Amino acid sequence: MGLAHHNRKGASVRLALNLGVKTLVARAKGYVLGLSRAKTSEVRTMTTLAEELPKQINRVREIQEQFKSLRSMPNVMVEPQIAMMEASIQAGIKAAAEGDTMAMLRACEDLKGYEA
Repeated sequence: MGLAHHNRKGASVRLALNLGVKTLVARAKGYVLGLSRAKTSEVRTMTTLAEELPKQINRVREIQEQFKSLRSMPNVMVEPQIAMMEASIQAGIKAAAEGDTMAMLRACEDLKGYEA
């Protein structure tokens, strides 16, 4: 069982517990075990990192395709955004292939930042 703890003032405490097949990520700030601080009666559906990373990769691939369709429009530059998305996707694939849990977490959070 791995445990990563970072305790600095104002920093979130991140616990990464490997529970056999599933990986549980909890933060001291925001969400803990799927419960929101604002609405403790509402339970979020939790997914494993192994489920979430491919989902985010596919979501960003769809956004990337939308950007590629804009290439034909005059005065629209989308190549830098497409390249950044591809780099993030490749980082996620590499992390998953190597089994590097921390790199997978970073890649997943990076991919979540892309919006259409």
